[in-house]
Amino acid sequence: MKGRRMKYPTALKRQVVEELLSENSSMGELSKRYEVSKSIIFYWREQYIEGKLEENISSNVTVLKDRVKNLERMVGRLSMDKELLKKALEFSMKRKEESSLPITAKNLEESDGGAK
Repeated sequence: MKGRRMKYPTALKRQVVEELLSENSSMGELSKRYEVSKSIIFYWREQYIEGKLEENISSNVTVLKDRVKNLERMVGRLSMDKELLKKALEFSMKRKEESSLPITAKNLEESDGGAK
């Protein structure tokens, strides 16, 4: 009679393989500790090397793409704000250079220089 097939969580598979690859435990020790056959650990190791033991790769990619899109929008807004502030600064500097006193004559030459 065949034993019931177990489904192991991806996190457990990754943990077992990482312990094996770190060389802190042998395959026999891991097999006994986790009650898994050596052939299954070998299979998990192959999956790990091929990158198949990653959880929710597609959802992580989607989340990261959304984050990049939001950050790009933010960079665009900040660039526009920077340009606007730069123009406002230039405008205010030009206004400071101009005389702030009112001119009462039609032109500067006719003006008598202000109040006496």
